Amino acid sequence: MRAVAFVVALLVLLVSLSADAAKKKKKASKKHKTPAATHTSKSKSKSTKSKEGDRGLPPPEAGAGETDEASQGKEKEEKAAPSKAAAEPAEDEKAAKPKPPVESEDEGAVKPPPAKPAKPPREKAAPEGPSTLGAPIALSLGVGGKALFRNLSWTDTTGGVAPYKLAPGPEASLWLETYPAAFASDGFAGNIGIYGHFNYGLGASSKTPPPENMKLTTKYYDFLAGLKVRFPLGTFLPYVTAAYGMQKFSLDPTAPDRPNFNYSFASGGAGTRIQVMPALDIDIGGAFLYVLNPGSAAGEVASRTFYPNATANGVDLSLSIGFRLISMVGLRAGGDFRQFGLSTHWKTTDTTPRAGGAADRSISIWGGVEIVFDGMGGGGGGSEEAAPAKKTPAKAKKPAPREGEPGEDEGAGAGEGAGAGAGAGTDADE
Repeated sequence: MRAVAFVVALLVLLVSLSADAAKKKKKASKKHKTPAATHTSKSKSKSTKSKEGDRGLPPPEAGAGETDEASQGKEKEEKAAPSKAAAEPAEDEKAAKPKPPVESEDEGAVKPPPAKPAKPPREKAAPEGPSTLGAPIALSLGVGGKALFRNLSWTDTTGGVAPYKLAPGPEASLWLETYPAAFASDGFAGNIGIYGHFNYGLGASSKTPPPENMKLTTKYYDFLAGLKVRFPLGTFLPYVTAAYGMQKFSLDPTAPDRPNFNYSFASGGAGTRIQVMPALDIDIGGAFLYVLNPGSAAGEVASRTFYPNATANGVDLSLSIGFRLISMVGLRAGGDFRQFGLSTHWKTTDTTPRAGGAADRSISIWGGVEIVFDGMGGGGGGSEEAAPAKKTPAKAKKPAPREGEPGEDEGAGAGEGAGAGAGAGTDADE
């Protein structure tokens, strides 16, 4: 009996020692387990305990037949369980992710990015310098000669006054047209200018009708000066004028049937210059002449010895063509027509020869050389053309993602989703 009691006591001691050793090993393994593994091991231990309790078996700690090998086997199973659970979501993600389609060799090749559109060549700005030929001028100064044809005829007369003809009378001619502000401005002020001309007769002579055939000294000249305003409209440059002028024609010696004429007048007119070509232009103009005095000095038509109540008016017409030889030198030629209509206001009580009026017509053909300076910016009143703005090159479009490949946005969303899922799983495990 004593031997049996000794054996039983020894067995009880061995079982208690083995149980203490198993508990120490479990505590050490719990310190190295992840939260997820701890959670799964606890749940599995609970399930095993519940199953064992259902079967009526004692818990592992109180069980008498468990060895160290059995406890170690359980610990290996508990460690393997979380790894399998963690591997399952990865397999699900692989199954959910569509496989990329099989690409051919051509499709698999890396396609070069589309070439950027070539930039159009930028137009080079024209170098600063004189404007093109034929642009609106700032200064035109010309010198040349004229051939004057004059015809004086009387109306409503009994022959007491003599007609007169001059064909032709040579003249030296000088003309000027300038727009001072056009040298420094391309605004409207550059289209306001002054103009004028001066013609002086040279070496003309006259004779009385036969049988006298007396030689007469002939003097004649005329001038005009005034204001001109132009309105550039492309190739047309319309203008208006206002000026004062004088035309004198005298014969020496005077006679009772040959009055002299000395018209002073105010002129108002309009015209246009047409730029046919850069180097060729045509100028057409006309004006009305309001005669202030047809000449009232001794021997002149409005003096007391002739017709003191005489009045007159006139018209001017002009046409000229200009051609640039070089940038600042050109030729200009043209013709002028001028006619004065005179009314004597003669009365039967007057002692002078009877005459109702006169028509004094002058036609001149002229030509010469002129020096021309163009205005700043062409004198047109507009600013210079701005240089074309640089165009920013369009960004090359990225090739569309192939089927099955996520784009940038999708990849970013997937990464965010994966991160969010991982965080959520960690929280759940904790």
